[in-house]
Amino acid sequence: MTTEADGLGFPSEEIREKMLSVNGRWKVFLDEVKSSSAASRVIMKLLAAQPKKALEILRNSVDGVYVGTRVEALWLAEKFKEVGESPRVFHVV
Repeated sequence: MTTEADGLGFPSEEIREKMLSVNGRWKVFLDEVKSSSAASRVIMKLLAAQPKKALEILRNSVDGVYVGTRVEALWLAEKFKEVGESPRVFHVV
């Protein structure tokens, strides 16, 4: 992972774990990928994934493309919207 919601980087693992314990986990879904190349570029850039891993994530997108903090999930969803995708974000119980 490379960027936090403020654009400066992800929080430390300790802070991230506290955020997850307080706010729970949030999942980003892409029900219908409009452009696998654009969506995979988002995954590669923002989640530091190799091309093969990014495509694997998209192929398994029915299970969600990302699970993390609320801020991370909303930020990633916004980046998908910027490339024409229609992500959904849900709180995972």
